Amino acid sequence: MTQINTILEIERDRKEIGDYTKINLFVEGLFYRAYEWSAWLCCRYINQFKPTKREIKSGNGETIVYVGFPVTSLSRYLPENSASVTNDDKTVEITLSISDFSEENMEQIQNDFKNWKNSVPLAVSKKAKSLRDDLKNNGGEHPHRMSDIMLSILSFPLENKTPMDCMNFIAELKQRITLLI
Repeated sequence: MTQINTILEIERDRKEIGDYTKINLFVEGLFYRAYEWSAWLCCRYINQFKPTKREIKSGNGETIVYVGFPVTSLSRYLPENSASVTNDDKTVEITLSISDFSEENMEQIQNDFKNWKNSVPLAVSKKAKSLRDDLKNNGGEHPHRMSDIMLSILSFPLENKTPMDCMNFIAELKQRITLLI
């Protein structure tokens, strides 16, 4: 799997008009994923994929948008207006034949991309959503006070749980304690 920083470099390294018509697909497990500009091109010119927006773990609030589909479906999604397709083990590059991309309207096209990216809702993990709901239900007080954690430990039915349940419980406790520190 390609590192996210490398993917962002590839996606941002678009200097000429021809670069803006390229879709970069990255193999991730059993799926191809397209990020940022490539994801927008996929949604606009190939299929109405459901994009996902996530926050990058850099801590500066930067987000990334992506779409994906199974590796076995590549031929189904290859557009008729593709000028060329380059395929290796980890990536696929599709160059689209798009007549409406020109120097004159490039600013409008880039604005279309920005508006599209801004319109994609930020996906929130189940754990983050749960914490936010807990805060809302507790009147804004932090739901993971040490006394609550201790009560959780005391009420955990250890004798009725599998080793995996116990391991998951300890992982949850660790996460709750980390939020307190």
